[in-house]
Amino acid sequence: MQDGKYCYVTYKRTGVKVDPGDLQKHHVFYGNKDREISDRNGLWCWLRPEYHTASNIAVHCRDGEELDLEIKKDCQRRYEAAHGREAFMKLIGRNYL
Repeated sequence: MQDGKYCYVTYKRTGVKVDPGDLQKHHVFYGNKDREISDRNGLWCWLRPEYHTASNIAVHCRDGEELDLEIKKDCQRRYEAAHGREAFMKLIGRNYL
């Protein structure tokens, strides 16, 4: 999803590629099977801890559903631009758009 190591959310919101040194790898589609699929297909991004696991709004935390869905949609759009909807559906099995 990215062309370098910087916080995906910060870049999307500000246009600034920030690497504070403590970025975490976020598998956009996670869970046992989906984590491997994400790794093999580049469906992951770098996130600052507060967007990944270290705050209530983080993608893996209580109030992070909105951010999680936003990143899933972005990822699906990028994947489909290169491979098409059919390929995405075959790979992930769910449409987030």
